[in-house]
Amino acid sequence: MDPVSPQSSLSQDLRLLLNQRNILSCKTKSKVIEDLDNHISNNEEKRNLYLRSKIIDEIITSELSYLNQLEKIIQYFKEPLQNDLLYLPKILKNLFGNLEPIYKVNVEFSNQLQANRDNIAVAFLNLAPFFKLYSSYAYGYKYALASLQDLLQTNSKFNELVRNQESRPEIGCKLSSLLITPIQRIPRYRLLLRELLSKTESTHPHYSVLKDALSEIGKVTEHINGLVKELESMHRLIDIQRCFKGGNPIIISPGRKLIKEGRLLKVSRNGNLSQECYNILLTDSFLYCKIKKHLIDDIAIDTNSLECCFIFPLKKCSVELVLSHSVFKLSCNGEIMIFYSHDYNLIEEWVKAIITEKKKIGLTTVGKKSSAQQPLCNKESTNQNIAIGPHKNQRCWPRKRKSLNHEETTLSINETDVSQKKKIKIVKNLQEESQKNKHIEANHSQLIPSKSTSYGLAIKSLFQRVGESIHQYFFPFK
Repeated sequence: MDPVSPQSSLSQDLRLLLNQRNILSCKTKSKVIEDLDNHISNNEEKRNLYLRSKIIDEIITSELSYLNQLEKIIQYFKEPLQNDLLYLPKILKNLFGNLEPIYKVNVEFSNQLQANRDNIAVAFLNLAPFFKLYSSYAYGYKYALASLQDLLQTNSKFNELVRNQESRPEIGCKLSSLLITPIQRIPRYRLLLRELLSKTESTHPHYSVLKDALSEIGKVTEHINGLVKELESMHRLIDIQRCFKGGNPIIISPGRKLIKEGRLLKVSRNGNLSQECYNILLTDSFLYCKIKKHLIDDIAIDTNSLECCFIFPLKKCSVELVLSHSVFKLSCNGEIMIFYSHDYNLIEEWVKAIITEKKKIGLTTVGKKSSAQQPLCNKESTNQNIAIGPHKNQRCWPRKRKSLNHEETTLSINETDVSQKKKIKIVKNLQEESQKNKHIEANHSQLIPSKSTSYGLAIKSLFQRVGESIHQYFFPFK
């Protein structure tokens, strides 16, 4: 017979009434309130004991139910599919294969829960390291589910076998509903342990052990989520590689991860126009790309949908917010680009992500070739792996640049001598904040190179490119 939940509301109401009204003498009132407090405290303790018992029962019974679901997958789906020698994709075979060790671990876990009912935290501490097996299943689940749906549509024999098994009285659900149960199990452990700890007094003999168990399950959850996220990021990096026009540049490299991607607006060099672009932030580089095909949900998916125009090594980059945090400026060895979005939070996310990754590589790239890497433009990035830095003195100029002049000089909103009228026009095009930005000073020194300087730089650039061509002829990139 289940215990009855104790009622404490009457005692609490009586205590409140005695405090509000002057019914008893001070001495009697103090004695009565003290007795009521003891009664309330005892009832609260009994209530917590009752709730703890209910949570422990739920942990044990739900574990038995979970084992039953795993048995259904193995007995009614995995084994019949193998016995019928049906073709299964590798990802689906791996998913079924990962269920066997998970099942064995949870059988042992269930036995220890029942053997240590008074202190179930011991079972969690003993088996927590083995719960990391779930990471392999969690990673393959998403791709296996897509493969399963594809097989159900294309393979009639496979579809017939699965539907027949799902219609059995002892199953009563779809295979996809059973396959998701291992994904939900570890978070469920964490939730139940948290509830159990909240109903356990700090003076309870098992409180510290229970707290340690919750901490270990939390670490397992973070390990699984981190691994799944990292592997999904790696797959997305491969997808992005396919999106590049002509397959260039090559961004897949050991240790490189995708941090952020998405669409932004880029301010033109004269500050009058804006252009949609697609930006990709990696652990060591920032890529500016032109959009060549329609994006799906603002994400590049189709082949040849992106054309990479510039590659900025984060080691050499600096980033800052301008114009009321609606715009950010990215600078790299004299090359400057200005990006903005109508979503202020999105701009701040980009800036924060760039700064974070730049700090991470601050010490790790010292003395490496990548630390001397210069920004690459479209022509220079073709057939290049961005893990390989260009020549030490290589410079990046926009395509079709023949000489430096006033119109082609990169403009910075904060650093060039731009007229007030042009500044107001830029602000209107970005966020229509002309009234908020009239106080921006425009009295900076003019950065327009003289004719002699332009001629000298043009000659220098010419000789430099000839030298690079000779160098690439005798020492081509591998």
